[in-house]
Amino acid sequence: MIITDSMLNSSLIDLITLMHSVAEFQSYCLQDLYNTGCRYNELYEPARISEYDINTYKIITEKGSNPRYVLKRDMTDFFNSLWTPTFTSFAYCRESTLQRIVRGYLVYKNIKVGSKGCSSHLFRYNFIKQKYIGGMSIHDISVLIGEADETNTTNYVNGIINST
Repeated sequence: MIITDSMLNSSLIDLITLMHSVAEFQSYCLQDLYNTGCRYNELYEPARISEYDINTYKIITEKGSNPRYVLKRDMTDFFNSLWTPTFTSFAYCRESTLQRIVRGYLVYKNIKVGSKGCSSHLFRYNFIKQKYIGGMSIHDISVLIGEADETNTTNYVNGIINST
């Protein structure tokens, strides 16, 4: 098969469109992590998510102890339009890809993360920090993020407060 200039051009446009869609999807993924404080696998392993009621998702936490309840209004419209009870895959949203995006941006901005490393988990730390600084109690934050033990939440807060 001989590839013509117009076929090549069309293919490149398709690739650009696809990459734009992938980048947009990854942007939505990061936004959802930021808005909810969920761990990556809590939000992007569809088997963990069910509809609790018309306004709320129920998410089985990583450790399987206490479920989390996330308001649909806190999720991007993209996530809400994509998710269904039979949904099985968030194709372009690998945790390692999101980590590379976060790491690359922090390096670009010359931001030092410290001993915690650079991962999508930083969104969870930040979410907890914002809730704590905003006056929410350790107990309420623990319930919100689905931690069974308030000690873990306290460690998050102390780690955050000590590292800033």
